[in-house]
Amino acid sequence: MLNRVQVPTDIVFLVVFWRLRYKLSLRDLAEMFLIRGLVFTHEAVRDWEAKLAPLLAEGLRKLSRDNQGENGATIWMRKCRQRRAGVRA
Repeated sequence: MLNRVQVPTDIVFLVVFWRLRYKLSLRDLAEMFLIRGLVFTHEAVRDWEAKLAPLLAEGLRKLSRDNQGENGATIWMRKCRQRRAGVRA
């Protein structure tokens, strides 16, 4: 799905997640990551959002069902941190 992307997949998911969660503009996101050394256009963010938003929504819904009472976004971010640290949840 994202085979042609020059940006790491976890960064792409983070960009889309921030776009949906914090209602940031396409250009603001591109500028925020440009400051951090990652170069992509606001059009790329729009394409990523179109492809990944349904996947993220389904994943967050599943997490919310599995962990009643906890925020799905919080659970998702915790699992991302655990994966980065090499911990299996």
